[in-house]
Amino acid sequence: MDLIAQVALSKTSEFNAQNVANMSGAYASMRHVVPDLFANLCYRASEIVQTFNSQELAQVLWAYAELSQPADPLLYALDCIFVMLERGQDTHDEYTLSPTDSSIIKPFGNASAEHLANVAWSYTVLNQIKRPSFKHFWRMLENCIAQDKDENKKAVSVWHLCQIYQVNLCLQYEYPQLGLMLSTSLKDIASEAWEKQKSNSSPSVYQKDVKWHLISMGQNWVAEYKYADYSLDFALLEEKIALEFDGPSHFIRNTGELHSKP
Repeated sequence: MDLIAQVALSKTSEFNAQNVANMSGAYASMRHVVPDLFANLCYRASEIVQTFNSQELAQVLWAYAELSQPADPLLYALDCIFVMLERGQDTHDEYTLSPTDSSIIKPFGNASAEHLANVAWSYTVLNQIKRPSFKHFWRMLENCIAQDKDENKKAVSVWHLCQIYQVNLCLQYEYPQLGLMLSTSLKDIASEAWEKQKSNSSPSVYQKDVKWHLISMGQNWVAEYKYADYSLDFALLEEKIALEFDGPSHFIRNTGELHSKP
């Protein structure tokens, strides 16, 4: 992976949108981070941002979120697009100026709800919710889900609804001043998916080992506590103490650092 990165570093200026998405996505899937490569890929993505389709954009942002790599140049480029559109400084005839119209994302192709869910989740993990572009992507996502529901189209997957739930939870608790929380009906859909996902989850072998060690200490730890807005690996209810255990799959394999997981 490091040898491939060395070669790629000399060629990123020639990459198109698909090249950037495939390269960053592959490294994220392998949980292998090369900061210099990701910095160059991000800069290249910002240069050609209007050539991305929604799938490529979602894949790139997901990769940066998964590996906790800064994506500021790309996010700034996205901010500029939406700010210009709001101000009517558009140079592309096919754009519309409505900040909630899905056609505002013309440079990125036809965005599906699942692509937009990936994008919104990535902004959240990267702690970039305050950016102007996040607001537009989030509103597009709401409109896309509502439209699909009205037209009886294929429902958004449980996985992506869980991403939406997590983003909304962050908006509710950390950024209520932005006024971007989901409407009640959409929140209920996402919450139902989250509860379904929690009920189907099971602790890992590593987590079970930790459970027995905690119990042996003589305290009344509850494992897999599922009655909060999010599930807790372990909880001391009376003391209001929660413990999160991250097994090997949560770490970047070549650095040992924690990477982002929903």
